[in-house]
Amino acid sequence: MFVRIICTHQLFSDAIMILIIINTVILALDSYPIDPDNDIIYNRINTALTWLFFSEMVLKIIGLGVTTYARDRYNIFDSIVVVLTVAENIVDLSISDNNFSYRGAVLGFRSVRILRIFKLARNLRSFIIMIEKISVSIKDIANFSVLLFLFLFTFTLLGLELFANKVKFNDKGDVDLENGTSFRPSFDDFFKAFITIFMVLIGDNWPQYMYKHMIAVGDLSAVFFVFLQVFGKYVLLNLFLAILLENFEDIDEEKD
Repeated sequence: MFVRIICTHQLFSDAIMILIIINTVILALDSYPIDPDNDIIYNRINTALTWLFFSEMVLKIIGLGVTTYARDRYNIFDSIVVVLTVAENIVDLSISDNNFSYRGAVLGFRSVRILRIFKLARNLRSFIIMIEKISVSIKDIANFSVLLFLFLFTFTLLGLELFANKVKFNDKGDVDLENGTSFRPSFDDFFKAFITIFMVLIGDNWPQYMYKHMIAVGDLSAVFFVFLQVFGKYVLLNLFLAILLENFEDIDEEKD
């Protein structure tokens, strides 16, 4: 009963929030190359924080009980992060500094620690609502994603038919289909064509790609790229944003 009072007290939650903020600040202080003395200090602080968060998890399980603890999705998330960070701590202590092959994997594993900042969402009601709306939007976007994929797939095949192995330039910048080479965004195979369509769709320097195809194949190539931009970017992607905003409008209604 005493443990339950402790883990449900507001001061306990505030203390955990302070520890999360300290953890985030320590992670932000990481740099390369880092001073060895500072590295030791940061590692010791992170180790202490890891076991403090582990103690928090144990206190909650004892105070609330396993069933009540597991009902809260944020508690499940906390426990996963804590277990991973404890495992990383144990592995880190068991590996010598000279073992660089394993050391690199452990350093990548440390990135799990930054997930602790999401524990702050527990006290931010608006943030929780936003996450819930995003999850609902993902379901609504499923059908739209199929439409977007079909659009990309269709234009990829069309690009292969129109431009495959027809846009090659030599070192002087002249069109040379025999000895020239294709520039990186091309339609020479399905994978490259799909990536090129995606790059044009997000507006990544697409006029340059269009001009190169106009030089090699003809001015009518512009119709392909302009239609891809207008229908793909300004219609489909705006429809994607409309689906998201429709769900977020409900947030304002709930607040009112």
